[in-house]
Amino acid sequence: MKIEQKKKAHSEGRSVYCAVHIKKTRYEGRNAFLLNLIEIERKIEQEKALLNTQKFEALQRMAGAFAQDWETAEKSENPLLKALYDFSKKTYLPSDVSALNLNEIIEASVSQYCSEKGISHGNPQNPDDQIFIKTSLNATSLIQGCQEELHKAFMNLIVNADEALDGKGKIYLTAEENPGLINIYIQENGCGIHENVASKIFDPFFSTKDNGHKGLGLSLVRAVIERHGGKIGLMRHKAGGTTFHIKLPLDHDTFKTVHQPKKKSIKNARILLIGDQNILINLLCRFLAGKGLQVTRVDNYGECFKALKGDPFDLLLVDRNKSLANTVWLIQKIRHTHPGIPIALFNGPNTDGVEASPPPGVNLVIPRPLHVGSFYSNISRLLAEGKVPPPHH
Repeated sequence: MKIEQKKKAHSEGRSVYCAVHIKKTRYEGRNAFLLNLIEIERKIEQEKALLNTQKFEALQRMAGAFAQDWETAEKSENPLLKALYDFSKKTYLPSDVSALNLNEIIEASVSQYCSEKGISHGNPQNPDDQIFIKTSLNATSLIQGCQEELHKAFMNLIVNADEALDGKGKIYLTAEENPGLINIYIQENGCGIHENVASKIFDPFFSTKDNGHKGLGLSLVRAVIERHGGKIGLMRHKAGGTTFHIKLPLDHDTFKTVHQPKKKSIKNARILLIGDQNILINLLCRFLAGKGLQVTRVDNYGECFKALKGDPFDLLLVDRNKSLANTVWLIQKIRHTHPGIPIALFNGPNTDGVEASPPPGVNLVIPRPLHVGSFYSNISRLLAEGKVPPPHH
């Protein structure tokens, strides 16, 4: 058997790599050759991806070697040296890491960029704007990450998309949650990029622009995403434009910090909810159960104390629509009998965006109207931190 690698034209006009297996045989009494073509394009792409990863890691080591020549590289005012340091580092300090809502980070990045560029954001759009930025953000679960660096990464991606539009076009930012990960898409409808450019787009110091660009923006974005255990790729569209696709895992074990402390998992956390049986409360219980939390609902305070005598709970949720006097008494009583359980009040008065000050013994107040995304983010953060307020005298 003889194996060769050949390049064959595809019906769409692109090249397809195939392995050709040639075998001598007999056909209708005559000597013949049997050719078997096996497409190996996927194998070629995997080899290219491996080479790109190895090249990227080698460049990170080189950048780290340069940055180590200055002890103050991290705090340097030299933007190139600071960029090399950010590109080369592999981990974060535990103090740099917190539970984050990606929707909020992306929205903040868009708002800042629109403010700096004088572009309106939101509905209705200003018809005088030449650049339109739209978001569809539906990631409810928290991730562990560095807020500052993720913010910079999304800012870089928005800047890159804007520059690809050459002054006029649309940018779409989408975040959606799937089992185990969050997908983020940054899409623009510009003129697109050539295949040869796409293969180098994440290389440090590579740029197609000649107006002072150092070519570090997208390589820094890739470094940040990979430090968070994620991946970033580029999709080219025949009709024009490009889409950056980011995958960030919800599994916190993939995230690396220096001397990483063990973080409390919220999976299967037990929640005791005090609230009447109505449509809102039932939907809330189903939503939390769908997130892997174990929710026990009780109607009154007597049932609450009875439930607390059983297996321990990780969080107490109290509907603020209950009697205020009885709620204050309940919290004081629970703080005396179960001092370690965090307590959150929901359906509190609308504070017009101003964070409400929790009453004595309460960790968190969630005002009306309830938004399931921010509601889940808040209680997830409370469960992860497990904070209990100091006693009030």
